[in-house]
Amino acid sequence: MVNSQEIIVPMEEKVWAPETRIKAFSIFSEAFEPTLHTIYYPGSNIDISPSKTTSFQGNRIIYVDRDKSVIQNLQRKGYDARLGNAMFFDPGEVNLLLLFSLYANKPLKHVVQNGYVICNQHGKEKAFTKILKKNDFEFVGALIDANGAIRLDTENLDNYSEKPNYNRGKAENLFVFRKK
Repeated sequence: MVNSQEIIVPMEEKVWAPETRIKAFSIFSEAFEPTLHTIYYPGSNIDISPSKTTSFQGNRIIYVDRDKSVIQNLQRKGYDARLGNAMFFDPGEVNLLLLFSLYANKPLKHVVQNGYVICNQHGKEKAFTKILKKNDFEFVGALIDANGAIRLDTENLDNYSEKPNYNRGKAENLFVFRKK
């Protein structure tokens, strides 16, 4: 006789490393030659693209998320993953902050002078851009993704400031800010 309780089968433990982000991070490293020691990725979920970026290897990469199963999965796979809320988590000083969510204000305080933020939110009317300016960051580059063909634009930055740039299809534009 079968027990009437539902049998729970663990979901396959997955990680995600989008090739376009890995390419974008590599282009960023090549162009800006940042001094990196600690990379902080709050709200990372299962995205491990920083760890798959050759130019980031050898640096400490801290993944933080509020989903316990995600963090346990990343820890089992050997990543420095912490359970926490990015609004309150203290990673110490970081040289690169990866922000793919809008809760920027508190994590920005951990970025050292001449450190960087790579994010997918920007635009003159966006609160996010105001927060970056208030925290002494300057807009220094746009990593433009034309469905996998990524290029860096550091000269026409005003083109990206007039209005928010929303993702179209699978393309993801990333914006680079440096702390003054």
